[in-house]
Amino acid sequence: MNKTLLRRMIKATAIRDMQGNWWKAFLLSIIESVVAMWAISYLPIQIPSEEMIIKAGNDASKIFALMLPDRITPRVLLSIGVVALLYLFLMAPFSIGMSKYYLRVAKGEKATFRDVFSVFTDLRVVFSSIILTIITAIFTVLSLVIFMIIPVGVMILAIWQNSIMLYQISLILLAVFTVIFVIWISRYRFISYIYANDETGVFATIYKYVKYMKKRNGECLVLGASYFMWFFLISMMPFLSFIYLCLSNTVYAKYMYRFRGELSFGDLENPPPEV
Repeated sequence: MNKTLLRRMIKATAIRDMQGNWWKAFLLSIIESVVAMWAISYLPIQIPSEEMIIKAGNDASKIFALMLPDRITPRVLLSIGVVALLYLFLMAPFSIGMSKYYLRVAKGEKATFRDVFSVFTDLRVVFSSIILTIITAIFTVLSLVIFMIIPVGVMILAIWQNSIMLYQISLILLAVFTVIFVIWISRYRFISYIYANDETGVFATIYKYVKYMKKRNGECLVLGASYFMWFFLISMMPFLSFIYLCLSNTVYAKYMYRFRGELSFGDLENPPPEV
């Protein structure tokens, strides 16, 4: 089947499969946001007073600096460590649970809250999800470093040569490579879906991820690019983030089934309209 047509069909059926699952997905998104904000609330961040903000003027960097602690103390380091542990032990398993939820949705089934929260009853899944989160973070950081080499290098050269033209070029390159970076790392979402579906262990999951991505780089990049406009719209209209997350999660879950050769459209014969 033509890959463009396949992508259209997957997106169209994702909308169909979300019927009856919207309200649960909405509640789960709220829970995820509340838990994340609760964990982050332990960060040693101070809210600057109005007088301090006025004094800083329109300089965003100065306002941001006001929120940071004046010096690094053992208490600050302890707070950061607590936040890291809370985030890993709560959000990492929760992300696997959400992957289980959307894998059920992608099959056209009625997903339940049990699909999400049952992961917390299995310590093996909890610790595996933490390791996978750390590995994904490492992949993301390495990708960021690689993609930023050229724009940052040009920017350093512009500062060294005191060239306005080179500085402007570096900003353009930074914008272009940021877009490519966001599209590239969207593929890492498959890691949690693979583990949630098989639960075969961390290294087996990474092996399957590499195996599934082989010769599918172009397909995955096109899929990520097809959703990039949503990132732009979300920045202007945050209420769209819920719709984006639900549909894109279902689409990526369907693609995981496609990689395994388990994707079926049933009696859907005619191509649906573009989504």
